[in-house]
Amino acid sequence: MITRRNRHMLLHLALAMLALGTAWAQDDDFSSPVKQPATFILKPDEPAAYLAGQWRFHPGDNAAFSDPGFDDTQWQLLDSTKSWSTQGFKEMGGFAWYRFRIVLPAGTKPMSILLPDMRTSYQCFVDGKLLKSTSSFPPLPFVIYSPYPIAIDLPLEPRPHASTLTIAIRVWHSPIWKSYVGGGPSDSKVNPIARVGRAAEVHRFLNFYSARSKHLYSDRLDLAGLTLLACAISFALYFLRRSEKEYFWFGFATLANSVNLLLNYLEYGQIRSYTLFEFLGMAAAIVARLAFVAFYQRLFGCNKSWFLRIAIACLFIHPVVLTLGYSGQIPFGIENLLQAVSRVPFECWVVLLLIQRSRQKVIDARLLLFPVSLVMSVRLFLTAAVALRQLGHPLAFNINKPLFTDPIAVSFPDLAECFFLLAMLAILIHRFARSCGERDRIASELEAARALQHVLIPDCLPSFPGLSISASYYPAQEVGGDFYQIFRSPSGETLIILGDVSGKGLRAAMTVSMIVGAVRALSETLDSPASILAGLNRQLCEREWGFTTCLALRISADGLLVVANAGHLLPYRNGVELNLDPALPLGIAPGATYTEFTVQLLPGDRLTLLTDGVPEATRFRELFGFARTQELSTQSAKSIADAARRYGQTDDITVLSFDFEGTDATRVRSGRHQSIVDQPLAMEVQ
Repeated sequence: MITRRNRHMLLHLALAMLALGTAWAQDDDFSSPVKQPATFILKPDEPAAYLAGQWRFHPGDNAAFSDPGFDDTQWQLLDSTKSWSTQGFKEMGGFAWYRFRIVLPAGTKPMSILLPDMRTSYQCFVDGKLLKSTSSFPPLPFVIYSPYPIAIDLPLEPRPHASTLTIAIRVWHSPIWKSYVGGGPSDSKVNPIARVGRAAEVHRFLNFYSARSKHLYSDRLDLAGLTLLACAISFALYFLRRSEKEYFWFGFATLANSVNLLLNYLEYGQIRSYTLFEFLGMAAAIVARLAFVAFYQRLFGCNKSWFLRIAIACLFIHPVVLTLGYSGQIPFGIENLLQAVSRVPFECWVVLLLIQRSRQKVIDARLLLFPVSLVMSVRLFLTAAVALRQLGHPLAFNINKPLFTDPIAVSFPDLAECFFLLAMLAILIHRFARSCGERDRIASELEAARALQHVLIPDCLPSFPGLSISASYYPAQEVGGDFYQIFRSPSGETLIILGDVSGKGLRAAMTVSMIVGAVRALSETLDSPASILAGLNRQLCEREWGFTTCLALRISADGLLVVANAGHLLPYRNGVELNLDPALPLGIAPGATYTEFTVQLLPGDRLTLLTDGVPEATRFRELFGFARTQELSTQSAKSIADAARRYGQTDDITVLSFDFEGTDATRVRSGRHQSIVDQPLAMEVQ
């Protein structure tokens, strides 16, 4: 039985509880309704509160879903730390909405909410007002996705009492990703991202999270820097040695690779247009592979084969399948699988080329075989792993996972790429040093050959009574294969030797030095042009130094010309070719015979000798020709040589001209006899 005193005590207790409840409800520091689902409360003494929990979810699209007064009590509750694909909406693309409420304490401090990245695009409404949009909503043809959380500043309004805000998030998930990427928020229960709180605290956490995430992906930037360094070194080597194009092509390939890596790095930390970045990266990758084809061809001297043509054609399958993937014609798993398959012929061509050159004992190929095979295998494996994951068959391990993150993030593929670049640089630098040594050796040999040729080709022409001589000599390279000698024979007559050694450059110059030495030795005892040619022929056949065309002439003081020809261009007398029988060049047949012809020169006659560099001068695939040569044959040696050079020199050019003036006796005889005698001497020399 309740006494009167007990009734007074109960009344006082009820009044006290009522007063306490009223005071709590009217407290200016914090107020909250009864805790309901999809409602998150920020307490006055907390800088931030997590938004990880249950959010209301509804598939479809309706503008009324953003209205704070909309009744969402019938919507499903989904875990905000998981995608909707794992909560009963597997492979669902298109539009869906999330809604939840946050209760903010009274006050005037600016507040912000931090939302995790959401696939694929979203718009955030606060009490029906649009505050943030990542765009790329249909009907836009491209996909834009933000891979990082985004902070949204809430309206700065005084809050005399605790206030409730309704957050509505309109999400669009691209259908091209729905089969392997879950739609909606991407968060974690272990380290939740979504939160609401003071603006300074939210932005501080966002900056920390963004910096940490960028650090995890900084390997792409570090690798791009290393690739650019390799590019700069390669281009520097090319500018120092422009004749070796392999440095240029490697620099160009690494430049394209660095662009691809930079594009990959820029995917993170900003709203990214997947369509644009994917196609730009694909273009850079194709350019890099084509440049590597040119690089390997220059490095190892291989021609285009049918297999290489197939490999190059397969590279262009990538843009086709990528277009089909983004248009929704094929799943992205199939697209990545086809991409990997399209690269296989190219990778096989490179590896087979290295194996072939390694068997040929090419040191550069042996050094490159392992690093090239390693990096190509890793690249193919990564693409295939992505394809399998997209097709629903993920691998048990992630090869792309960082091995360590401090001081920089490094994964196994990064190590493979670094190993490849360092191996390439080491080989190219060693090749450059080896080439410099070889070039210095050749330069010294050429300098010696030039000095030798300077001695062999007379600077000052000798003078002979009754004979005026002029000469022009222009080698096609540093040293040439043409030669001539003019000196006095043992019988006191003028002996002339003109020849053209097969080939060009240093070997031809060395052959010339041997021939000139042999000519001088033979002329000490012989004055017969045919005998001199026969002696030269025997020595060239013994040494097997190739063939040489040669003319040997002897002119006496009275104008008697004796000529022997070994496959050389016929001489011109007053613009007309001398009629000489053909003969084999020197160095072909040891038993070759050479016939001497005699011609009586008259005072005022001009004899012109030249090498094939004159008629073989070329302009726009048209030869200077024998007709032009014959027209100019009455001009001076310098005029003929300069005309051929202006037309387009392709070979050594040598022109000799002899003007026979005669002695007093020959001038008297020429007045009595105006006939010319051209007849072969009845003698052959072997």
